[in-house]
Amino acid sequence: MKLPKKISPDRIKDAIIEFRYSSNFPFEVIVGLIYKELISDFTFANRPAELISEDQIPIKITHGGQNLFFNENIKVHLLPNCIIVNCNSNYIGWDTYKEEILKLLVKIYSSNSIQFFSRLGIRYISEYHKIDLSNCIKFKFTFAQESIISKTYSFKTEFDYKQYNCILNIHNKLVNLTDPTDYISVIDIDIIKNDLNIQPERFNEFINLIDDAHTNEKEIFYNLLKTEFLNSLNPEY
Repeated sequence: MKLPKKISPDRIKDAIIEFRYSSNFPFEVIVGLIYKELISDFTFANRPAELISEDQIPIKITHGGQNLFFNENIKVHLLPNCIIVNCNSNYIGWDTYKEEILKLLVKIYSSNSIQFFSRLGIRYISEYHKIDLSNCIKFKFTFAQESIISKTYSFKTEFDYKQYNCILNIHNKLVNLTDPTDYISVIDIDIIKNDLNIQPERFNEFINLIDDAHTNEKEIFYNLLKTEFLNSLNPEY
């Protein structure tokens, strides 16, 4: 299937990229080393205190709170053994997003704080306000009795897709509890690659893997859509 480069509206609520990492340093030191690399291009929401080491090298240490970096396009959550990236507000498109990720990883590798990356996850969540997914996607939720038709449902499945593990969540017509006439449908696709050992010298391989994971996420998404619904989204190829 030929994949669209863009649809309008895309209805992407969130686009999350998660990197699991291993390091030989304590987390407080990792924060300081990465802070030094990112602070010229990012704002830090939990500014750390500055300590002086025995060899007179400044070390940034945080004392609780959330280690959040952000620029005009993305925000970066730094956690023990995990880095989570997502867009600030509206989705910025894959080309721009990938460029931001590339620049971020260059700086993180330059910090010499990461031994290797062990896991990659890419998760896209699309929300459809007052849209019944039964009319839009190639998915049917049925019972043994054909006369029973579900009006609302939540469905989760996990499966292997090429070299990835995929978690697919579909929620159809989730009712707003404060307004019974209002509802939202959700398509949530999470592509995961475990058991990695991506060291700094394999940087280009890692970037290619991120790009490939995103392509496979798109394949799953677009293969879910009915042709008529896809055509209504003004696809650009």
